[in-house]
Amino acid sequence: MKWPKELTVGIEVEGFVYKNGEPVDVWEAVGEGLEVAGAGIIKTDAGRHQIEWAIYPSSSWEELSEKYFLVLKETRKRLGEVDIHFVPVDANLINLKLHEIRKFWAPKDRYRILWRALEKEVGRRWWGVLRMALVSSVHVHISFPGLLQSWEGLTLLNHFNINFTEYASKNRARCWWGWCDPRRAPAQPGQWSRFQTWEDVVNHFRSIPRLIRKKENGWEVDLKSPSQPGDLVSEGCVWWWCRPRWSLGTIEIRVFDSTSLYGIQEIIKEVMRVFVEKRKTH
Repeated sequence: MKWPKELTVGIEVEGFVYKNGEPVDVWEAVGEGLEVAGAGIIKTDAGRHQIEWAIYPSSSWEELSEKYFLVLKETRKRLGEVDIHFVPVDANLINLKLHEIRKFWAPKDRYRILWRALEKEVGRRWWGVLRMALVSSVHVHISFPGLLQSWEGLTLLNHFNINFTEYASKNRARCWWGWCDPRRAPAQPGQWSRFQTWEDVVNHFRSIPRLIRKKENGWEVDLKSPSQPGDLVSEGCVWWWCRPRWSLGTIEIRVFDSTSLYGIQEIIKEVMRVFVEKRKTH
């Protein structure tokens, strides 16, 4: 598979780790994360038993898949012979009560403050976020010079937010709604207002409260300051199906369900199809 030579593509892949039918504590094995030199980072996501691989940007599918296998090899070395379920929802645990799901969250300080901020933002509805420890996806980061001022970037942003039902399973999509300010949540059907310019994107982004902030002595709630393009934490607390990452220089497409390497190849083919098709119509 080839893509336009000016593009680089990176991915984030999430999955659930089990051994002999029981969830594995990935947090205990990798903590906040460990780097596989030249290939990517192994870390937990929301769930203690949830693994996330961040595969570094690549110029070809061959390069990307080679990095993927290096990260997989290091994961096996760290965790042993485990089963990694690349599925959108952990069917083994999704029917638990919310207070039961809470114990499966990784014990990151940031999450504790995030919960507190969401409670201030939406009241008791914040409890819905706890299901996110049982939801996994594939994120595709694409980049080329000037992407975040380009017509192509704006078109991708609108396309994947408007047409998310073509890509995201209903069970995973439903887990994202109701527990935060709708402006920062992934769109529900018919809700996305198409952006006409990047200025529109920036202005809307800045209308969303920051939510949390990292200080020298830890994390704190911040619902008074506006979100800022280029601030990694602000960008990470706006959960659109496709979002600009000014801090990384990428468009992050987050709409796809977790899947195997073959499925990831098909996902990237679809992203490239949309990119090339939209570019031709400009």
